[in-house]
Amino acid sequence: MRDFFRRLKRYVQGTILLTLIALFWPQGADFNEMARERHDEDNTLQPNAPLRIGVSWPIAQRGDELINGMRLAINHSLEDQLLDGHAVELIIHDDEGTVQNAQKIATSFADDEEIDLVIGYANDNQAIAAGVIYQSARVLQMVVGAPTTQLATYNHPYLVRTLPTAKDFALKLSNSFDKPIKTFAVVLEKNGYWEEMASQFTIDQIKKGAKRAYFRTFPAELPPDYVRETLEIRNQNVDAILFAGNAVQAARFINKARAMGLTTPILCTTVDLETIEQTVRADTQNVILPGFYDPDAKTPANKRFLSDYLKTYETLPNGWAAQGYDALRLALTAIHESQSQKAADIAWTIRYMPDYKGATGLYRFTKQGDVEDKDVFLRTPRF
Repeated sequence: MRDFFRRLKRYVQGTILLTLIALFWPQGADFNEMARERHDEDNTLQPNAPLRIGVSWPIAQRGDELINGMRLAINHSLEDQLLDGHAVELIIHDDEGTVQNAQKIATSFADDEEIDLVIGYANDNQAIAAGVIYQSARVLQMVVGAPTTQLATYNHPYLVRTLPTAKDFALKLSNSFDKPIKTFAVVLEKNGYWEEMASQFTIDQIKKGAKRAYFRTFPAELPPDYVRETLEIRNQNVDAILFAGNAVQAARFINKARAMGLTTPILCTTVDLETIEQTVRADTQNVILPGFYDPDAKTPANKRFLSDYLKTYETLPNGWAAQGYDALRLALTAIHESQSQKAADIAWTIRYMPDYKGATGLYRFTKQGDVEDKDVFLRTPRF
């Protein structure tokens, strides 16, 4: 019976992925021809050839810290003699956080024979939509901001993800209590990643003896106003609330719950601390989010990154700056190691790379291109 449900789960996941491919597949581009052209190229890294790297990121929404981190990575890689005389050119596009822009940008990158690597993507739908293009055109997609693990699940050869997994985030949140809790509530946005987070959190808490006393889901396209949810949770008198959803909805829930007098600790699955801080008007006491970067980490990699970022930009880096820095450093290390800039060579070199110590912590990759056992940190929003 367990095998049946495992096969059923894989079938459903496959059906969802095929549906997403059908929905997101852009018309008019001959990706097979693009792939053939890349396959026919000599994979030997030519002396002094420029390295053109695409960047797709919602700059107007999220800021340019990711880009700043990547530029610092270029400087450090030059100092460390990783570039072997090659200039690095970042081809930067603001995708504005939309699927349509992500597809257009991905198509333009795929059509550029000199671009074999693209870094970015801040949300799941963009990463999935662009990923369809990159897999077909044989371009390596390094996903640094979208939390989805669905792409890595299907063994795509031209994919590397650098965010911690849903399991890592969920277990960190579950272990955030000073003492065991007895009851908890879950408010869930229906989305594969958030569901995975909520499931992992629930399983771990039940193993510890806690009981899920309240559970409510809502479709992403039709979120509630959270009045009913707040009232029902208040009546249950739970010890903690897990809000599994995007940052905008998490902020709306926090505002409503606190305005209605609900003081219960709220754990949010989103890593987008900046949006929470900009949007929450209520008291953020007892609000906790997971994070992937600790600026106070005393590791040599982070001390160098933090010090030089401050000198260069005269401000503290955020998590996205660290993500951009680490992603490009990983890629340039792989190019140096493989002496190739072809997507497959870079991807496999990263996947088989020994443990890599970056600004955000230790990187250890699976053969599917996902990072495992990544450090996760807890954060509290502030005004």
